[in-house]
Amino acid sequence: MQIEENEYILNYLTETFGIIRNYIEQQSEENKTLKNIINNTNKEVLKRVSPLGLVSASDAALLLGVKSKNTIYSLMDQHILPEVNINSLRMIHIDDIKELIKKQRGISKNDKRDK
Repeated sequence: MQIEENEYILNYLTETFGIIRNYIEQQSEENKTLKNIINNTNKEVLKRVSPLGLVSASDAALLLGVKSKNTIYSLMDQHILPEVNINSLRMIHIDDIKELIKKQRGISKNDKRDK
């Protein structure tokens, strides 16, 4: 009786761990896919950076992962993101975007990560 019970528990745990392993593998694949999408989007946006290092509000929104360029305009209006006006276009310097990301992550200017 005890042996059968132990075998049942062992089979149950083996099955459960198999389900968990499959779930983790599935999540890993989904995460890889999402990372690839984000990286490809960022590469595409970075191709549109001007020689002066400026990007449009739409491209800044893509880089920061926000849905609307209006969010970027709001950040500029609040002086959270400095804006550069060129021919009445409101642009953002790529370094200011990097600094905002570092602030959001809590990384100081002296930190060697993400450089």
